[in-house]
Amino acid sequence: MNMGPIDVAGLLPVLRRSKWQILICGLLTACLAFGVTRILPVRYMSEGSLIIEHPATAGTDPKSPTVLNSIFTQVDVVKSPGLIRSSVRDLPSSAGLVPTARLPAPVTDFFASLRANVTNWLQPDERPKLDAESDKLNYIRDHLKVEAKENSSVLSVQFEAGTPDMAATVVNAIMGTYIATVGGAREAGVVKADQWISQQRVAGWQEVEAAEQRVAKFLREHQNLTEVQGALTASLQLSKDQAQLALAREELARLQASLDTVGNGDAGAEETLSSKSIQALKEQEAKTAELLYPMSPTDPRRALIQDRINGIRAQINKESKLVAASIGRSVKIARARVESLEATVRKETEAAQASTEASTTLKLLTGDLEAKRQLYVSFLTGAGQARLAAVQAPSARVLFPAVPPQRPMQSFGVVSIVLGFVAGIAGAAGVVALRSRYGMKINSTQEMAIVTGLPMFGALPELKKVNRGDMLTLRAEPQVRETFRGMWLAMRPAQNDGVAILVTSSEVNEGKTTVAAALAQRFADDGFRVLLIDADLRRPQLAKILKLRSEGSLESVLSGAQTLEEAVAHDSRSGLDCLLSNGYSKSPMRALSSGRFRELLAMSRRSYDFVILDSAPVLHVADPILLAGLCQHVVFVVEAGRLPAALVGEALQRFSEADRSKISTLLTRARSSQLSRQDYYSGYASG
Repeated sequence: MNMGPIDVAGLLPVLRRSKWQILICGLLTACLAFGVTRILPVRYMSEGSLIIEHPATAGTDPKSPTVLNSIFTQVDVVKSPGLIRSSVRDLPSSAGLVPTARLPAPVTDFFASLRANVTNWLQPDERPKLDAESDKLNYIRDHLKVEAKENSSVLSVQFEAGTPDMAATVVNAIMGTYIATVGGAREAGVVKADQWISQQRVAGWQEVEAAEQRVAKFLREHQNLTEVQGALTASLQLSKDQAQLALAREELARLQASLDTVGNGDAGAEETLSSKSIQALKEQEAKTAELLYPMSPTDPRRALIQDRINGIRAQINKESKLVAASIGRSVKIARARVESLEATVRKETEAAQASTEASTTLKLLTGDLEAKRQLYVSFLTGAGQARLAAVQAPSARVLFPAVPPQRPMQSFGVVSIVLGFVAGIAGAAGVVALRSRYGMKINSTQEMAIVTGLPMFGALPELKKVNRGDMLTLRAEPQVRETFRGMWLAMRPAQNDGVAILVTSSEVNEGKTTVAAALAQRFADDGFRVLLIDADLRRPQLAKILKLRSEGSLESVLSGAQTLEEAVAHDSRSGLDCLLSNGYSKSPMRALSSGRFRELLAMSRRSYDFVILDSAPVLHVADPILLAGLCQHVVFVVEAGRLPAALVGEALQRFSEADRSKISTLLTRARSSQLSRQDYYSGYASG
């Protein structure tokens, strides 16, 4: 339903009349907003940093997929439920973990009890209930934030809690548990690898010794055989050389594993740890790094200290390269020794191959011995690589520990007061505007203009004479007299032709008949020729109000039984001519839409200055919609404080677009408290 555009100029007086209520609403809303911010839970966020050291990826591009996947894996580890559970278990107390409303203790206890009762009611007994420990773990998991810094090995750990100390405590506990878990896993992996290597080394060496014993036993049993005499000495020497070759290969494997460990940048390699110069440099690096902790990120001294740390790390890398070079030289020497022994063993093996059947058997035994020794040497090489993998597991250390924050995450304060005041003002003004347009009844001309969007004639104040129907006294009231004269100025004919004016309303008993009669009498009193027609053929009221009796009627004129002059009744008191209705029309709509009525109206306009038609209410019959098209002006009467604004708007929407341009509204029975001096004429003289 379209009720016309909002008239901002007409809305301003409505808001101005309610300015104190709107201001009070704004102040109350501001106080309420400030009070709410005082009791809302406050959250504190603390942040700490971890640096992940992964020897397996040392020296590689930080943007490589291997490094990124490793860092993201550690993010998942820090956020894992198991690690969170282990961290929370070591907390001395969980007080201040979950933010709570800042209310008095009895109120807080009441809401906690209410929440527990509702939970017990909604959750069946057969379903497992979450205990306080589970709630605490769920809260930490939901509010723990772990992020990997871009292109670096730094993890940022953030947590929100109800108190500053608890926020920092949880972050430090999680970082400490993570470091202990990662370090323990690395140490456990190294220990497990050492145990497995030791067990397999013993078993492999026992197999080699068993093969050597079989060869020695065979040689003892065949000492007197001439076929073996030539090969006996060579076999013994071959056995010794092979034993030396096995030891040389073991030494080469050990040195090669150490070289691989140092070459991969493992700061925990034994050769590196045994270097006193490297250890002194590491101690110097740790002491220098401690100077960074109390400094803020924007401290200009951080760059100088970071340059010093980078220089120390460069010296550590240089020393590590020297250690690696020394081990490399040892590897070359050991490899040369292995190659020399391998050549000797090959020669001795070729010499021992020239024998009889016994020498063939000896060859098989020595071949088995050599195979077991090769397997043993291969195992030693693989064992070194396995231990290297265990040593190269990722490690971590705290870069910046979490400290209690000084301020909460959000603090509204003055902002809440300003926003609350603005919201209260806007809300109250909106309610006033909506009530004036849709929800409330029309009480003033400003509200009428807002609802209808149509021109206003003015307002007639509430007078007891109106209720008594004393029309002669009513038209003499200064407010009524001058308002009607203002209407005459607005509706006077442009030339000599008369003007047809339709008076109607939305509902019955809004004063339209009284206004039509008073308006006609006022015009007649001012010397105009006026014809008042009772066009309400269903419930005519003019004869009763004017206390007139007439032999003629509108129906008789339309039927052709009388002429206009014969049917018109003359009111001697006001000089007003009236064409009344007897209410006996069988089809009022057909009568009003007939050609005879049009001719009657045209004839009346030629004989009179004003022809005023009193019609039925718009919401009951369509008669006024038809008559509006035959008239030049429509006076739409609205009783103040009676009908909802939406109902008045609906009545006006029933007129066509062209007829709505003819409508001007008139407010009746308006209370003086709802009127201003611009709503009506107060009168000036007694004439």
